[in-house]
Amino acid sequence: MKKIFLTTVLPMFIILAAVLITGSGCPAPVTPTLPLPCDTTNSRYMTLYNAYAGTNFYSFDMQVYEYTFKTNANGNICSVGYQGNSNLAGIAAYRIELIDATTNVVLYTGTYAFNSSARSYQSIPNIAITANQPYILRRTVVNNLGNVANTKSHFKQIPSPFVPIVNGSLTITGTKTYEQYGAASPYNITTNGVLPCIDFVFN
Repeated sequence: MKKIFLTTVLPMFIILAAVLITGSGCPAPVTPTLPLPCDTTNSRYMTLYNAYAGTNFYSFDMQVYEYTFKTNANGNICSVGYQGNSNLAGIAAYRIELIDATTNVVLYTGTYAFNSSARSYQSIPNIAITANQPYILRRTVVNNLGNVANTKSHFKQIPSPFVPIVNGSLTITGTKTYEQYGAASPYNITTNGVLPCIDFVFN
């Protein structure tokens, strides 16, 4: 009996113990982290835009609208939203750029068609945003079909100066509208005069 225990049972116990010890040292399976949904229904920018006093307009024919912003937390921009001109419906007439305001490096650019009856959104690759760093979101009309009136935009007219505007985690530090149309430098510049309705979704 002792011989059977030493030659058969004991080795089996040793092997089982080794398996249990080795197995207990393995890490648990890692569950992949799912990306946050890109929810366009209640963005931080539109919350700020809607909360701030001022009159809504859909006019003011300028080729370029932009604003400089910063957030108090790291995150990603996953979508941009805009309401286009009805005369430009179905035309990729709007270039959207996200720019590092410190280095002037363009982090993202894309040209889109936007709905004219209501604000619509275009998904973009996640663009990392660093807390308390300034960024510029710029909208440029790149095809007005030969009619400058087709550059009209949705914005709030607010007496200057009105920045910074702070709402929750988002701060608007400056805005600008201007025209360029192939000129070497922008002209007809208005600084901190209007708050453009160019949305972005921040996760």
